[in-house]
Amino acid sequence: MSETINCPSCAAELDKKINSTKHLICEYCFSSIFLEDGGVTNLGKMAELIDEPSILKLGLDFEYRDWNFVPIGRVRYDYGRGWWDEWFVMDTTGETKWVSVDEGHIAIEEKDTNPENASLYFDSISVGESTNLIIDDESLSFTVTEKKHCKCIAAEGELPFQIIPDEEFDYVDLLSKNGKSATVEMFNDGTKDIFLGTWVDPFDIKACY
Repeated sequence: MSETINCPSCAAELDKKINSTKHLICEYCFSSIFLEDGGVTNLGKMAELIDEPSILKLGLDFEYRDWNFVPIGRVRYDYGRGWWDEWFVMDTTGETKWVSVDEGHIAIEEKDTNPENASLYFDSISVGESTNLIIDDESLSFTVTEKKHCKCIAAEGELPFQIIPDEEFDYVDLLSKNGKSATVEMFNDGTKDIFLGTWVDPFDIKACY
């Protein structure tokens, strides 16, 4: 069920679609709004996303095979020679996932909560090397396809965590033989987030509007 939040900068009414939302970017004045413990904090202006052609659009309906979803937020990361977008999406049941779009390549991913995967050490692993991750109680071998440094440069919409402009971190992309994808984000404080999913054919994502 949606909830209305008034932008503390321009007073515009903004729809908060999920309870777990921590961050809203005002679509009218681009104020960056942090939500915590019932409070609303204005963190200043967020850089406006450069409008580039994209298969996805914020707030519109899409489907992938028999899965219907709506993008409700987006974060853009720069990795030096280019950038990619992470779309935060919600399906018809209220469940959320991430759709990663990088130069036409698309992966649908969910945040992993398995403590065995979180305990793995990724800092010293190199491109071309392999490691095992636990998925659905099964150990699968993944090969590192990319290891780089990136920076958060812009965001829009509704997101489940606080966005910190210009935040930098290292990341590792991995791929299994059966097409499963994994992304590990490693932060300066020693914490990491792992996202597991599958690479999909962009032509299988259809607009429903």
